Amino acid sequence: MKILCVGGGSGGHIAPIVAVVEQLRQPANIRKMGGEPEIRVWCDRNFFAQARQMFGDSPVRIETISAGKLRRYANLGFFYRWFSPWHIVHTHIPNLIDMGRVLVGLIQSLVKLAVWRPDVVFCKGGYVGLPVGLVAHWYHIPLVIHDSDTVPGLTNRLLAKHATAIGTGSPVKNYPSYPKGITKYIGIPVGNQERRLSGVERRKMLRRLDLVTDRPLVLAMGGGLGAVAINQALEAIADQLVAGGLQVVLLTGKGNEIKVSEPTDRFFHQYQFTNQVRQYEQVADLVITRAGATTMAELATVGVATIIIPSPYLAGDHQTKNAKVYQRAGAAVMLAESVVRERPSRLAKLISKLMNDVTERSQLADNLHQFAQPRALDDMTQMIIDAGRKK
Repeated sequence: MKILCVGGGSGGHIAPIVAVVEQLRQPANIRKMGGEPEIRVWCDRNFFAQARQMFGDSPVRIETISAGKLRRYANLGFFYRWFSPWHIVHTHIPNLIDMGRVLVGLIQSLVKLAVWRPDVVFCKGGYVGLPVGLVAHWYHIPLVIHDSDTVPGLTNRLLAKHATAIGTGSPVKNYPSYPKGITKYIGIPVGNQERRLSGVERRKMLRRLDLVTDRPLVLAMGGGLGAVAINQALEAIADQLVAGGLQVVLLTGKGNEIKVSEPTDRFFHQYQFTNQVRQYEQVADLVITRAGATTMAELATVGVATIIIPSPYLAGDHQTKNAKVYQRAGAAVMLAESVVRERPSRLAKLISKLMNDVTERSQLADNLHQFAQPRALDDMTQMIIDAGRKK
């Protein structure tokens, strides 16, 4: 069976594809498909290097496809959004340029899918899937899509009426425009290695990651592209955290390194990008993160106390909506980005409070673990195999 997986733009769209590809290559699924599948992955050029790193030694063939995004930001005033010089330069002009990239992507997809015709196309949300999904429909190739967020993404809304099957990361009622007969709530697929570690396993993993075993670990990350607000806050409170007996790992995103004093940097580690995010999540005592759906699914599988700082500017303000679901369930603590920007000390106090209260931290971790969907990966993989068989 020939399978094409499409995603990109951020790690949240690639990580589930990595998990799905690994699962498709398992012996049981190979038998279902009648032989070893031929799998290819297409992503955007900007995320190609990170995608290659996330797949590691996997033999899967990764190619690039031209795609463009429609930048839409929430919680901005009308005049600032449409007429400010900053938004004209950074939003409106790039949107016009990206319309051309979508057209190029359509042409590329027409040619590439004519030359190599898969039995099924799996689009993991995000703008990268739009040109490929449309051409797959035109060529009558079965299309499977997955939507992680509680607010349906624009690309998936456009592709849903052409899909053969749709998997969702939250209950189907959140996706009123999706065809009910083909839409199924499965959760978000994460890798089989994503699990809670025993005490012995955790200490071994800490040493493997060159971390000490006698200091609690705070992991801070803003998704595959990083988050400037989180980086700046951690820069302001780095000395305080390390002086308080903690060690910190900060995933900054490309080109977003921060300055840390020399005595502090012994226990403060920062990386632009790493393919060991799963391992860091497994050994962390506390995680500070955005509210990306894939990240939260991974953290739920591991079960770790989490502080969520949602981005307030993304389309539909979907990260804030994601974060409130966890906050209401007592599964995470939410802190507004505006507070973190203006008063980083508030974040430091919250970290200190949680690190000094083992009971509350444990309760947050257990409540978050209740959101785990252990069958999501199997269900997503089966959905793709079934669609490929129907061709």
